[in-house]
Amino acid sequence: METKYAEYSAFRKTIAENRIGNIYIIYGKEDYLREYHLDEMKKAVLGDGPADFNLKKLDGGSLEINELREAVEAMPYFAERTYVEVRDYNIYGASQQDSEELAGILKDIPDYCCLVFVYDTIEFKADKRKKLHKLIEEKVKVVEIPIQKSSSLIGWISRRFAHNGKRISKGTAEFLIHYCGDLMTGLISEIEKISAYCQGEVVTREDIETVAIPVIDTAVFNLTNAISEKNYDRAARVLTELFQMGEPPIFILNIIGGQMRRLYAARLSYENGKNAKYLKALLGLRTDYQARLLMEAARRVSLNWCSDAVCLCAETDFRMKSTRLGEEELLISLLVSLAKN
Repeated sequence: METKYAEYSAFRKTIAENRIGNIYIIYGKEDYLREYHLDEMKKAVLGDGPADFNLKKLDGGSLEINELREAVEAMPYFAERTYVEVRDYNIYGASQQDSEELAGILKDIPDYCCLVFVYDTIEFKADKRKKLHKLIEEKVKVVEIPIQKSSSLIGWISRRFAHNGKRISKGTAEFLIHYCGDLMTGLISEIEKISAYCQGEVVTREDIETVAIPVIDTAVFNLTNAISEKNYDRAARVLTELFQMGEPPIFILNIIGGQMRRLYAARLSYENGKNAKYLKALLGLRTDYQARLLMEAARRVSLNWCSDAVCLCAETDFRMKSTRLGEEELLISLLVSLAKN
């Protein structure tokens, strides 16, 4: 993880100092930052030259290698460099002929060209078995735009709210990340809604819960948390909300099962005198806030309850995959079993 952030920081520095190389692969879930840095790269590479002539954007789904070659070899027009952006080209899935031609392009790319392969709607995954991979390692700068650390996100959230004339505490910002997820693109729209709704100067948890849309992981956490508090009416309401989200029941069950396993690990940690910091590292949780909430929930349930809950989730998964019973009915049955446990 730290290596990923170090590479990302180095990438940002090359843009800021306008030391941008010739060939890049840019990918990662944080599409807000990905698009931001791509725009900064374009500005740095193209300078004040006419973008209409020096900027080429190609669709990787329908890309012909000759089309790419022509774009790469096109001389800059009243500028020092050109910028070629290829979206969602399955570089490791190309035919043998295309791979060989692509290798030729990568080996002899002109100094004036900056070629960027961007992965948005398809996943980028290196395949070391491919002959092309060695060349990519030698010639291409591969950069993953990582999901930001909570400390960085909290500062960014505060600045976004401040721009809208609102203030938010660190604790409430942590809750917002927990409630809406840690991707900036999703957070931007929620921040705008919350800012418009909030009547006072300070944003509260109630403002967030009233207008923001929770991510499914948070909804499932609310479900398991309500069960650990023995608040079964609230648990039933949350399960209904999960159904209304339109996610497949098997997907909901997988997340519930994962949450129960994390709760089991939290209870084991609690019984062995471990703290939330230990639990965060053990489970690879994104934020301290998640770890604290898990430890609080673990104090309310026994180790046996956690063990039984994990088994009930596994049994429900088996039944969902091997019977004709309604999947929603099986999830409701699971909730009832957990309440009786």
